[in-house]
Amino acid sequence: MNALIDRKVWVGAIHQPGGESRKKVVLAALENGFDTVVLDKKDHELAKLGRFRSILLDGADFVEDGERVGRLVEIAKKSDEVAAKRAAERFQNVIVSAKDWKVIPLENLIVHFQGTGAKLLMLARTAEEARLFFETMERGADGVLFVPSRLEELAKLRRMLEEGAPRLQMQEGKITVLRQLGLGDRVC
Repeated sequence: MNALIDRKVWVGAIHQPGGESRKKVVLAALENGFDTVVLDKKDHELAKLGRFRSILLDGADFVEDGERVGRLVEIAKKSDEVAAKRAAERFQNVIVSAKDWKVIPLENLIVHFQGTGAKLLMLARTAEEARLFFETMERGADGVLFVPSRLEELAKLRRMLEEGAPRLQMQEGKITVLRQLGLGDRVC
C-alpha cells in the first residue's frame, strides 16, 4: 500500500489574489482528482462548480456542514507550538502554517500529536513542500492543506502521491558503544 495515498489532502482555494483565481484553483483541484476543497467563507458559491467535499474557512475555523472540523494555527515562534498542541485537544484537525521555519516545529508537533486523536495538517504551497511534510521523521504530517503557488503544482502533487515515497529496508541493529559527540544530538 502506498503510504502517501492515505494522507489527507485538502486543496485550498484561499489566500488567492481574486475570485477568478480561487475559481481556477477549484477547477484545477477537480481536474487533478482531489475531492476536498477549502473555500473562504465568502466564496461558498464555488461549491456549486462540481461534486466535492467543501470545507469553509471562517476566520481560523474550518467548518463543514455547520460544524467546526478544524483550526488554523500560525507558527512563528516556539510558544505557538503550545497553541497547536492545545488545539489538538479541541479539534479533530489542526492545520499549521509555519511561514519561516518548518522542519523542527513539524518534528515537535508530530511528537505532540501522537495519541491525541487529532490530525496534523501542514499548509503547503508546492508539491516539494508537501513531500517534506509527509516524509519528516519517516512518519510525517497526517496531511496537507495545499494552497498552490501555481496551478501546475496540483498536477505535481497528484503525481507525487501516485508514485509514493521510496521504501527503505529497515534492519534491526545492535548498539555496541555509546560516546559523546558534542552537539550532534540528532546523529545515531
